[in-house]
Amino acid sequence: MVSWIKFLAHNTQPDYKLLAKKTNRIQLITLRVSHYVEFARWCLQLGNKSFDEHGFAPGQHVLPVLSVRIDKYTGKLNISDSACVEKLQKSNNNTKKSNKSSRATAVPVAVLPSGELLLDSWAIANYSGLKPIEDLELQRLLDAE
Repeated sequence: MVSWIKFLAHNTQPDYKLLAKKTNRIQLITLRVSHYVEFARWCLQLGNKSFDEHGFAPGQHVLPVLSVRIDKYTGKLNISDSACVEKLQKSNNNTKKSNKSSRATAVPVAVLPSGELLLDSWAIANYSGLKPIEDLELQRLLDAE
């Protein structure tokens, strides 16, 4: 990832990890209109988890999400591999391959007061305390657009 984007993300956005710790509330970074976000939000509400939502328009969400997903000190990119959050592209041999950079700005992402990150709607749903959906085929079906 380009270093100036990392710099902008960490120096122009709120520190959501610090905010989660100070308020002792989950910080949920979202797009305002997204069925993935709705699922995560409903799970947190049904699980009686206290959270503050930071909703953005598409495009405006990029820096806030990167400020959370890119570790400030190590530069490690925290992306989900548990759900269908990858952008698919056709390669030369017409097979699909994932684009890691598109997953870097995927929402929702939640920051827990402990500093732990929940990187997708499935991780948030599992954290909520509701009975998890463990059937991977059902997850793939629900993730399909």
